[in-house]
Amino acid sequence: MVLEVTFFGGAGDYEHGELGGVQVLFNDLELRSSFMLDIGKRPDHFGQYFGFPYRPKSYDYLSLSDFLGMYPKLSGIYRYDYELHRGNKTSHLPIEGILLSHPHFDHAGGLTLVRHDLPVFMSRESKLTLYLWQNSGARTLNQFVDVYDQFTIVPNSVGGEKFLLGDEASLSRDIRIYEDQKQFNIGNFKITPYRVDHSIAGSYAFVIETSVGNLAISGDIRQRGRFPEFTHYYLEMLHKGNIKYFMLEGSLLHFEHSGNEKKVGAAVSELLKGRTMAAIAYPPREYERLTSLVEASKESGRMLVISAAQAIGLRSFDGLNGYPKIDSKHIGVLLPRKRKGLIDRPEFSEDLIERDYFAWERQFLDRETWGKSGEAKRKVQRVRLQDIRDNQDKFLVYMPFNSMLDMLGEINPRKGSIYIRSHPGPWTTEMEISETRQINFLKEHGMYDGPQPDFFDEETKRKMHQVHVTGHFNRNECRAAINKVIEGNPDVTLIPYHCMYPKDFPEDVAKRAKKVIVPMRGEKIILT
Repeated sequence: MVLEVTFFGGAGDYEHGELGGVQVLFNDLELRSSFMLDIGKRPDHFGQYFGFPYRPKSYDYLSLSDFLGMYPKLSGIYRYDYELHRGNKTSHLPIEGILLSHPHFDHAGGLTLVRHDLPVFMSRESKLTLYLWQNSGARTLNQFVDVYDQFTIVPNSVGGEKFLLGDEASLSRDIRIYEDQKQFNIGNFKITPYRVDHSIAGSYAFVIETSVGNLAISGDIRQRGRFPEFTHYYLEMLHKGNIKYFMLEGSLLHFEHSGNEKKVGAAVSELLKGRTMAAIAYPPREYERLTSLVEASKESGRMLVISAAQAIGLRSFDGLNGYPKIDSKHIGVLLPRKRKGLIDRPEFSEDLIERDYFAWERQFLDRETWGKSGEAKRKVQRVRLQDIRDNQDKFLVYMPFNSMLDMLGEINPRKGSIYIRSHPGPWTTEMEISETRQINFLKEHGMYDGPQPDFFDEETKRKMHQVHVTGHFNRNECRAAINKVIEGNPDVTLIPYHCMYPKDFPEDVAKRAKKVIVPMRGEKIILT
C-alpha cells in the first residue's frame, strides 16, 4: 500500500517554500487512482520572468511551463488547441480529476490551460465566482468554466476554411459540484469536503480515504472571518477521527497578524471620521470584505461605490452568507468613462454609448443616477465620477491601482482625503514596485499621509493606511490547530505546504508532532 505525493507548486525546500501556486499530485498504487489538488498559478515564480511590457502569448504558456517549471509536466492534462499549436497530439487522461479547494488565483489560475474534458471538482460558490470572473473580462483571458478553442479549423460557407469563432469555439468544462460533508469519489478515492473559514466564498478542506489511511488537507484556512465555526467543526472532526496524515497550509506564519473580519468595518469607519474624499482598495471577489465596507459606509453616512463586476457578483450571490443585496441604499455602481467618454453626454446616441461598454456592463447604463432615485426606494443606483467629485464626503469609493490615475484625475480630491488599503501588503518585488507607483499617485493628489501603523497591530508599520484581516492562521492559531489534531491522533504525520518558511513547522509550531515531512518541489513523497 503506497500513496505517492508530488508537489509541483506550493512547496520549495526546507528553508524556503512557496506562498501560493498549489499543484499537488496524488497517486495511490493500491487504489490505482490519481488526482491533482488545485492547479494554481505560481505568482512568485511567474513574476521572476514576466511583467509589463512583455507577457507571453497564451498558447505559448505550455512550452514556457515545461522550460521554467511553472506547471506540472503531465502529458495529457492540457488543452487540445494549445497542444496542437506546439505539435503534440493529446493523449489519454493521466489523472481522474482536479480537486479545487477554493477559487483564488493561486489555486485555480492554471485551469485556463487544462483540457475541457478533465473533470474538475469544486463547490457551487467556487463555480459561480469563477464564472463571474471569466465573464467580466476578455473572452480568452480567464477560461475557468469554459474553454475558448483558438486553433480548430472548419470549412467556411464559400468552400474555404476558417478558425472556429464565437460560441462555436466555446467548450464547456466538465465541472462536478461537491457539497459540504457529502462524500464523493474521484476514481477510487473517497473524499469528504468540509467548509472552512477563509476570505473567499466556497473554501473547503477535506478528509480523503486512501490505501495508507485517512489524509486530511486543510486548504486555505482561518478562524477570524465571519464563519469561524466552520473551521472549529473541521478541526473537531479531525480530533475525533482517525487521521494518519495532515497536510496543513502555513501561508502567513512569518509575521504577526491579528484582528478579525467583524472589526474591519469599525476600523474603516474610524479612519473615515473628518475625511472628505475616501477611496479604498480590496480584493474584488471577496464579498466578506465588501460586506464589512458596506457596514463602514453605513456607520459613517456614506455609500460604498463598487464596480459593475462586483455588482453582478452581489446580484448572483443574492444575499448568500449574509452578503448585502445590490439594491441597498448604501451601495452604488460606478460606470466610469471609457475610451470615448460618451456616458452622460446627451448629444450622443444611446446605441453609440452602449457600444463603448461590455454587454454585462450595459445593464447599469439606464439605472437612475445617485441623488435622483430617492433614499426610500430600493433601486440599484449608478454613481458618476462627477457625483463623487461634487459630493466627496458622501462616498467610499472602490479604487484599484489600475483605475487610480484616471479616477483621481477626474475627481480631483480635496484636502483631507484618504486612501485605505484593505488587502495584503506586497510580498513580491513586482508588488513592491506597484506600491511605490501608488504612493507617487497619491502624493500628487494630496492623499498620502505617510507610513502608518497597522490598524490591528500598531507595532507594525505600513507604507500607507492599511485595514486588513488575512485569510489564514497566525502562528499561535496554527500551533493550536496542530495540537488539537495530535491530541486525537498522536501518531499523525504532518505535511506543511503553501508557506514561506516550512522549517517553522518542525522547529516551532509542530514540535509536538512525532513526524513532519517537509515537501520538496518536484520530488515524490512515498507514504505507506
